Amino acid sequence: MAFNLIFLRRAQQEISDAIEWYEMRQVGLGKKFLTEIEDELQRITDNPLLYPGSDETPTIYRRSVLKKSPFVIIYSSTKDDIIIHSVFHTHLNPNKKPSA
Repeated sequence: MAFNLIFLRRAQQEISDAIEWYEMRQVGLGKKFLTEIEDELQRITDNPLLYPGSDETPTIYRRSVLKKSPFVIIYSSTKDDIIIHSVFHTHLNPNKKPSA
């Protein structure tokens, strides 16, 4: 089954900021980060239930930890959609992490 990937504004901004930050450090590093995100999103769309969920709220949020970059993708899924809530940098203050 094909899922629709929906990115919340926050997640879009976090990805853009990370790509920009990596590119400022080294040309091409932002592209590598984006490729890692795309690869992980493919794994998520292939099997949305692959990663453990947290049901702290009415919505079950799942977290996928990237292997090479210090980021976690926070998402939820419905029958047809995968909603990307955040692409959170794990070295930031955990209090800034979205409630998901």
